This record gives sequence, structure tokens and C-alpha cells, in this order.
Amino acid sequence: MQMQNTVQKNKHYGLYIFLVLNIIIIYLTETVGGGKYFFDTGIIHFIAIIFVFLAFVRIFRHRNIHDPVLQKLVSASIAAMVVFAVSHVIEFINFEIFHGYSDALFANVANMYLISLLLILIGAESFLRIYHNRGKWLIWVSRILIILLAAFTVILLFKPDLISLDTDTITSYIYTAIMLIITVMAMLRVWEIKKHVAIVRGFVNYLFVSVILIAIAILANIYYEFIVDGFKIADYRVIYLAHFGFYLALSLLFLAFGQLNRLGGMLDEIDNNKLQKKYEPGTNPTV
Repeated sequence: MQMQNTVQKNKHYGLYIFLVLNIIIIYLTETVGGGKYFFDTGIIHFIAIIFVFLAFVRIFRHRNIHDPVLQKLVSASIAAMVVFAVSHVIEFINFEIFHGYSDALFANVANMYLISLLLILIGAESFLRIYHNRGKWLIWVSRILIILLAAFTVILLFKPDLISLDTDTITSYIYTAIMLIITVMAMLRVWEIKKHVAIVRGFVNYLFVSVILIAIAILANIYYEFIVDGFKIADYRVIYLAHFGFYLALSLLFLAFGQLNRLGGMLDEIDNNKLQKKYEPGTNPTV
């Protein structure tokens, strides 16, 4: 019992560390230099790059799951984290080149976030369609949307005037509708996996909350001008809000994959048992 309690405490150390880290970042960002220093100096983007680095460290340290169906969910989640992380590399490069924000830049960040959610949806559906023996239509629709969003992102890099996110245009509402549909579907399917596969509940818990945070970050990008004009909030604080959502979501994705690494001993034991049975005297080793 004592060992079980120790393991339970260790499971939450990472969460506490990242929670404190994010609180410190938010506090310093909002207080140092009157709250604008991190924006003027570009530190807010530098912090994002650090989180991106941590994400890639986690990816390279990830171990494979032996179940090929669950591996699809994990692989899709890794791809989502890559796209999510790369989105801020693109934002950083655009900010350094153009020295400011535009509707096209906000839209492109939202596009990358939506692609991340679609990848998570594909991973979850890849498991559930086999479990429920249903068709692949949702996976194909998600793939088509990813292609369209990726193509639109490239187009906006060269023709930024093609889009406006003003609330008097329909664009922001289309983005919102797409975001809500994808987010709700991803949340429902991720949560359904938790009910069927107890071994990945820790992973799914973090993944589920990160989906919500990604959706919040999308809204901060889509309604940037509305928030600034409607609520009389300084533009740099809206940038902060979007980045805070990014930091928190990437922190949770980082912790999610840590949950999978903790399964290593159990999964290795399962594999070892399989190998022992496979090569027991009197059995056929080719089976």
C-alpha cells in the first residue's frame, strides 16, 4: 500500500512542476515592465520555442506501445504535438520577418491548431472504428480537411490579404463552427477510449484537457480583433492569452506521453510472457 501511494505521488510531480512553471511564466509576463516587456522583447516567443523543444524531447524519448491499434492513437497524438509545436515556430519566423501580426498570421496559427485536433480525432477514431466495427468515413473526412487547411495555410503565406477575421465578416464564424465540431468530436472519442482501455486512462486524461486548451487558443487567435475592440484589452495581452493556452496545452501533451512511458514495465512484462510461451518446449516457435 505504501509503495502504491508513492507511485501515485510520483505520477503527479510532473503536473505540479508544470503547473507552477506556467503560473510563474504568467505572473512574470503580466508584471515585468508593466506587462509589455515580454512582448516588446520577443521573450514571449522565446518561451514558446522552449516548450517546443521540450515537446520534441518527449517525442524522441517515447517508447512504442505493443498494441498496433492503440499505437495508431499514440502516433496520431505525436503528429498532433509536432504540428502544434511547429505552428509557433512558423509564428515566430513570421513575427521576426514582418514585425507584427496580421489576420493571415492568426488564421494560419488557427489552421495548424485545427490540424492538430484533426490528427487526435483520426487517432481516436482509428481505435474506435475497429472496436465498434464501423466504416472509415470520419477518418477520410478528417484527412481531406487536413489537406484543405494545409493548402490554405500555404496560400495565406503568399497572399495574406485573402482573409479577414473582422466580426463583420463570415470568416471568423466559419472558423468557430469548424473548431467546435472538431473539438467536440475529438473530446467524445478520446473520452470513449478511456472507458474501453483502462491502461491508457492517464494518457487520455491529459490528452482530453489539452484538446480543450487548444480550442481556447484557437478562439484567442480567431477573435483577436474582437477581444481588443470589444473588451478594450491591449493587443499584446490577447497575444499573451493565446500563448498561455499554447504553453498549458503543450505541457499537458508532454505529461500525457510521460504516462505512456510509465507503462513500460507492465508492457515489457506482457511481451516477456508472450515470448516465454512462444518458445516453451513442445510449442511451435513460428506461431
